[in-house]
Amino acid sequence: MTASASERVLDGVRVLVVEDDFLSARLVTLLLDQAGAEVRIAPTAEEALILMESFQPSLMVLDFVLPRMSGLQLMQHMRADAVLSKIVVIAVTSMNGGETQRVAEQAGCAAYIHKPINIETFAQSIAEHLEVES
Repeated sequence: MTASASERVLDGVRVLVVEDDFLSARLVTLLLDQAGAEVRIAPTAEEALILMESFQPSLMVLDFVLPRMSGLQLMQHMRADAVLSKIVVIAVTSMNGGETQRVAEQAGCAAYIHKPINIETFAQSIAEHLEVES
């Protein structure tokens, strides 16, 4: 399965996927890679903080449910930092409901996508949110 030039909606975009579930992280990475993104995976918030320094992503796909430091705690840390606060964050989580979406928005996420993700529209949805934030 290869993406055509028109499907490479994230061409050259650096994306950090923060997800502790290996299969979910691999699926998201595959979809983003096919859309042209340069992707790195961090299974914990702590590893994400380290990777952000060297990789310098413009976009983060973030699960809220992580070991030790939660995705929301990571968001609080990022929003307190002038450089990290510029990263567009899309929450992708199995947590459901309007309350979760409200919390994601209040935390500074550009969008909230509920798992399971739609593999047909995921990359395009991410690209649309990136354009809005740019």
